Amino acid sequence: MRPEMTPEEHDKCAAVLERVHEFLDSELTEADGDVIRLHLNECEGCLDEYDTEQAIKQLVQRCCGGTAPDSLKDKVRTKLQVAQSSHREAAEG
Repeated sequence: MRPEMTPEEHDKCAAVLERVHEFLDSELTEADGDVIRLHLNECEGCLDEYDTEQAIKQLVQRCCGGTAPDSLKDKVRTKLQVAQSSHREAAEG
């Protein structure tokens, strides 16, 4: 989410990010999934968060065969966010 967002934009992003795990797990109705898909197509910040969560999920499934401890998820999430920020800065600079 961008700091210059309007309160309405912030609320939309928060609603999408709150349900991103359900979206990743295909637990939403098709209509709800379409709403999230549309938002992700329009919002780079939320798409970055989605990509991070998707990478974590794939890594956990590959390495742990299911569920990882929250501490591991947090470490992986932090490293992925740092890598994404570095990549974004390199692309912009």
